[in-house]
Amino acid sequence: MTVCGCRLRPIDADLIERRVHADAASRDPAAAVEGWTATAAEILASWYVRIEVGGTVDDVWFVPHS
Repeated sequence: MTVCGCRLRPIDADLIERRVHADAASRDPAAAVEGWTATAAEILASWYVRIEVGGTVDDVWFVPHS
């Protein structure tokens, strides 16, 4: 990220999706079937308040419900 907080390059959305899928698989292997279903957003919403992406694909934070 630059001094202003802007990203220098686009983030690979496919890689972010795979990281989210991997986290879901670690929480509930049955929920992490091949490919996302129509209820995937509902499942993720039940686990997290939000998923934050920083300046790189390594900067992904899963913010759980407190």
